[in-house]
Order: sequence, then structure tokens, then C-alpha cells
Amino acid sequence: LIVVLLAGMAAVAIENARLYQESTEQAEQARRAAEARLALTGAAAAVLNEHDLIEAMRLVAREAVRLLNVRLVAVAVPDESAGVLRYEVAEGPAAETFDTSAVPLIDSFVGSVLLAGVSIHVDGRDTGTLGFASATRLAGHDVIAQPVVVGDEPAAVLLAADREDGSPLG
Repeated sequence: LIVVLLAGMAAVAIENARLYQESTEQAEQARRAAEARLALTGAAAAVLNEHDLIEAMRLVAREAVRLLNVRLVAVAVPDESAGVLRYEVAEGPAAETFDTSAVPLIDSFVGSVLLAGVSIHVDGRDTGTLGFASATRLAGHDVIAQPVVVGDEPAAVLLAADREDGSPLG
């Protein structure tokens, strides 16, 4: 009888510990979400007050680096007359070494994201298999490319790469 009571007490203790850990994790997620909302509100206000498009994109990229905890955020903007996408902004610790040369609009990873209007996550182990010559700059990196939609049309691509802590982006 005592063994049964002790087992029951142990079960209650284990369940309480699990519930405590779960509630602590939920509280931390809520804190991070509130911090992100506050940061996004501040970034949105700064962007709305910014009249220089490149500087506005730079503000968004800097905030994205901080919020996503990534090593790079780059913004590619189409130059339709030249048929290319130009990386107008690159921010984060890896920005200095990122190849910001223009890539073809039609035959590139970021061009595909822009034209399809859908976000694509490419695991760092798979970036060498994209089939685009311009994607070699992404080889070995964990990358998410997100179209920036203005009205109903994709107007740019925001590219985020490599979390600082090494955890996956997806």
C-alpha cells in the first residue's frame, strides 16, 4: 500500500514538473512574441517616417537580423530593364562577405521566389542542388527567401541566412 502511495506521489511530482516546464516555455514564447511585436511596431514607424527607400530597406533588414537572430539578411530588388535582381541591402555579421552582384531575374533562386511569389526555405545541406549558377553564393547555408509583396505584386525578395546559434531556420 505504501509503495502504491509513493508511486502516486511520484507521478504527481513528475506531472507537476512537466506542467511547470511547459508553462515556463509558454511564458518565454509569449515574452519573445511581445518583444517582436514591439520591435516590429518601432521598425514600422521608422520605415513610415523614412523617405529614402534604400534606408527603409536597411532598417527592415537590420531589424530582421536582430529578430530572426541570423547572420545575414539581404534584399534583392528587380531591375526589369536589365533583367536582373540587385541586392540593394545586406545586413548582419555575414553581410561583408556576401556576394551582392546582380543575378538573372529569370534563371536564379531569388528570381524564382520573386516570380512565383512564394517563400522558399532551402536547408544548408541542399543549397548546392538548386540548379542555378547564381545560387553557389548560398551553398552550405540555411536560407529562407521571402517575397516582399506590395499590393498584389511581389516587389522584392528578402533573404535570411544562418541562425547565429546554428539552429534551423525552418
